[in-house]
Amino acid sequence: MSPPSMDGHDTLGEKVLTKDLVAACLEADKGKDVVLKSFEVKNFTAAGDGITSHVTGVLVDYQIDGRDHQVSYVAKINKPSEHTDTVHLLKEYFEKEQGFYTEIVPVLNEELRRAGLRSLNIPRCLFVQSKKGEEVIFLEDLRERGFKKRDCRQGLDEAHCNLVFGELARLHAASVLLQEKSKVDLLESYPYLFDCYEKEDFPYESYHDILGGVIGGIGEATQNIEGYEKASHYIREVLKPQCISLYREGIQNTSIKTLVHTDSWANNFLFRYNEAGVPEEVVIIDFQFVRRSSPTVDIVCVLCTSTEGDFRHTHRSKILREYYEVFKGVLQAGGLEPDFTVDDLEKDYESRKVFGFLLGIFYSVAVLRQDGKGFHMDDLGDENVEGVIQKNQEEAGGMLDDPVIRDRIVSILEDIVSSGIV
Repeated sequence: MSPPSMDGHDTLGEKVLTKDLVAACLEADKGKDVVLKSFEVKNFTAAGDGITSHVTGVLVDYQIDGRDHQVSYVAKINKPSEHTDTVHLLKEYFEKEQGFYTEIVPVLNEELRRAGLRSLNIPRCLFVQSKKGEEVIFLEDLRERGFKKRDCRQGLDEAHCNLVFGELARLHAASVLLQEKSKVDLLESYPYLFDCYEKEDFPYESYHDILGGVIGGIGEATQNIEGYEKASHYIREVLKPQCISLYREGIQNTSIKTLVHTDSWANNFLFRYNEAGVPEEVVIIDFQFVRRSSPTVDIVCVLCTSTEGDFRHTHRSKILREYYEVFKGVLQAGGLEPDFTVDDLEKDYESRKVFGFLLGIFYSVAVLRQDGKGFHMDDLGDENVEGVIQKNQEEAGGMLDDPVIRDRIVSILEDIVSSGIV
């Protein structure tokens, strides 16, 4: 693995992003008359970003008709790994995201246009390279249009959530319009939507222990939090040993079927703000986990990973109603009616409470720390799995010293207690 070096150089990006590759992306974006003058790989991510792919920036100087221009792209590179299970897992993720951008997004947008609606707020995919060991997806750099991340440690408030759930509802509903038109099951048309988590036997056994180590670290660390002893015991004795099977159950069991993002936490939404700092527009990014499941998979993920406990309890019903109205409106514009009610949506959400516990714990540890600690996927090799598991568990256990992480974890403990499951 070659992460950005301490002097700012992006070793992996500079190796994979050759002149010919950047020129091919530039031509796909600007046309055959473009002339590449120079380019620079400029990493812009922070420690802990890009768990499942390497993300970097490419600043390009070019000419058209003798006039100089500059453009910036985002390049997502499939990470190398010394761990066999990770190699296969990341290959699945990359192929899934590549297929989503190049095959599914265009037909989803076509269905929305047929209904007289705008396209999805998803970054433009400009060029894809599938060469083994050098797989790259080039995307527009949304920073050039004023979009930026919300600090995930702040979480999403009502204004941000309104935008997020409205755009997720449009994505979900567009997939229903597509399914209705195609008549062929979407899993047949796009087989990469069916991944390792939906196979009868989960093929990457080491990830049970790897993810379980993170969950177990929180279980150990929360034993002495007064009032939550039973919830802590539940994390250690149920969530840790069954983490993969419970996650799979959370994404599989559904009578409501749409395409879903599945990784819909705060960092996978970019926002454009007005001069007063109010969010006005959202774009959804990172589609490595896209699949067909219930829309409540995304709703649970947003609320349990990216909002405060009081907020999700107070606003959940309102959010579900408003989400449903947007979803229904898109379907009606396309000549359809929803085949479920908002009450059905509430029940489906409730059925995924354990899924929410898992997501809330794991994301709190893996992403809120923002220093690369907590989930050492890049460090994995076939010879050091046990060491990484132990390191993850120890670091997870020490993270409750961070007040933001502690508050998030305590809110999940409260959810476990109030659910009546313990």
